[in-house]
Amino acid sequence: MIHNKSLYDVVGIGRSYVDVIASASYNLLKSYDIPLDTGRYFDAQQIQEIQSSLKNPQHFAGGAIPNTIAGVAALGSRTGYFGNVADDALGRAFSEDLQKRAIDDLAPNPLTGDLLSGTCVVLLTDGGERSFALHKGCVDHFTQASFSAFDFSSTRYLLIGGNLLSNASTADMIASAVTQAASSSCKIVITVSEVRNWQGREVYANDILAHHAHIVIGNETEMQALFAITGDITDPEKIIITTKGAQGSYVHHDGKTTEHRAMPHARFVNSLGAGDQFLAGFLKAQTLGWPIDQSLALATRCADAIIAENEARPRADVSWEEFLTDIP
Repeated sequence: MIHNKSLYDVVGIGRSYVDVIASASYNLLKSYDIPLDTGRYFDAQQIQEIQSSLKNPQHFAGGAIPNTIAGVAALGSRTGYFGNVADDALGRAFSEDLQKRAIDDLAPNPLTGDLLSGTCVVLLTDGGERSFALHKGCVDHFTQASFSAFDFSSTRYLLIGGNLLSNASTADMIASAVTQAASSSCKIVITVSEVRNWQGREVYANDILAHHAHIVIGNETEMQALFAITGDITDPEKIIITTKGAQGSYVHHDGKTTEHRAMPHARFVNSLGAGDQFLAGFLKAQTLGWPIDQSLALATRCADAIIAENEARPRADVSWEEFLTDIP
């Protein structure tokens, strides 16, 4: 566990999952009542049963926020990450992946007890769909001690998963961390990925996210759900990013809207991690002081690179720093 005064470009707070990726039959999805092209949660016994039925699964460290942090690191930035894993094989694999990428592990020691590390089984079916069987395990077990020793002024950007604000068990703890960070010099970035309903969490959407976030990002459905609570976020200093998948993206900032088209794909494996790496590219560009149009160009370049891979983050032995020279 590292707590020092060195300047980070980006530090993330998120849910730590290990992705277990394998081909699967439609019958397997039906037998476990897994909805096609989306997912559901399972208890520890069920998730282990599903994994045991898979042939030749691949294991990769995952989770939306750590995926983005891995992308920022591959672009040459100094990064750190807060997340929870258990003292089990998957948790150790996740921590080892951080080490390989020179991402500082800012979390307390692995959790002990009966909890498992978070698991996301990605089931790839013949029609190109991605369906998910998830087990949260210990991913939400944050405490005040998780952040109390960290100096938020030591990072330029703090990236937080909005699903931690919309979740009852973590909302107060993450809101406290955001408030603490907002009193420092760092800029707060919140992704609303996976959050499609803020009912009962309106205070977090308004008083924490809309008030404190410098950058907010989500797809069209997620942003509509947020704006249904907050109204349009019109502060000209804030950067509001809406992604549209294959149709590209657009940004509202400083009273202007900037649109950017997605790149034509030279090679497509799957879309796993495309949004995570889009954000990685955008954040890297912002740390360099690039304008919005160039930031979107780098974001799109990173998203295009990851869809040609099996996992949701660049390989630990790969650098993306060359992408910086591709942007006019």
